[in-house]
Amino acid sequence: MTGDVVRVHPMTPFREVVRLLEPHRISGVPVVDHHDKVLGVISGTDLVTIHPEQHVPDAARVMERRGIERLPVVDEEDRLIGIATRRDVLRVFLRTDGDIRRR
Repeated sequence: MTGDVVRVHPMTPFREVVRLLEPHRISGVPVVDHHDKVLGVISGTDLVTIHPEQHVPDAARVMERRGIERLPVVDEEDRLIGIATRRDVLRVFLRTDGDIRRR
């Protein structure tokens, strides 16, 4: 067991969580409340995001490389505005040629 655990709180900014991983050579951290009760764990793959202007194939590549099934969609200030799932990505590729032409 490692007693000196790197941890974050629910309000820890996204960028701070990212900054903690590399120098500590860890891939994830527990999320705790003000009593150190564990609320969950956040890992490096959980920190992957995309922006709404990115293309669907880009999202699909990120999902494949990271082995994840959903990507939070964030604005310029890293605020959550949506989520792109594998189903969302596949839906784009399952459209008919006629539907693609119409759009």
